[in-house]
Amino acid sequence: MPEGWILIGMTSSSRETAWVNGHDVSSDQIHFYAEGTAIDYRTMPSAPWYSLQMRREFFQSLAISLSGQEVEIPLRDCINRTIPREKAAELKTELDAIIVLSQQDFSPNLSVPAQLVEFRILEKLLAALSEASLYKVRKEKRVLRQRYLVDRIETLLDAQQTGPFRISHLMDKTGLQER
Repeated sequence: MPEGWILIGMTSSSRETAWVNGHDVSSDQIHFYAEGTAIDYRTMPSAPWYSLQMRREFFQSLAISLSGQEVEIPLRDCINRTIPREKAAELKTELDAIIVLSQQDFSPNLSVPAQLVEFRILEKLLAALSEASLYKVRKEKRVLRQRYLVDRIETLLDAQQTGPFRISHLMDKTGLQER
């Protein structure tokens, strides 16, 4: 990346992960690359990788004006953010729209629609990132609930090691259902 320019990228393939700088990345992740970061990207055939290159100051000022806060972007290397799949799909729809627009014959009349699409992309990106933090919190809570449940089941099973074991007893004590 040139000095002062960051890169924001994501893969479009939901069937397989892509590979960037030694890490598997999925279609519900957004990647932020600091200025000067080398990018080695691999994906399956016909699965594009979307990348947006812009000045850090421009992106952060837009982030502040739209969301009230800056986005965490590393000062070196890369950081990945997982976003909800539906937000990733919305963002990809906007990215595809600008690709289609860019393939049309250039005329001075296209600059205004291109700027609008560009703004919508950044708006969708920032909305997806704000959802990402909520998504992460919900995911962490789900993992904690699952961990608690597993611990509870293990405790109950340890207590029943010598006697008969009934699934109905386990379900009653944990609040689980048969399914």
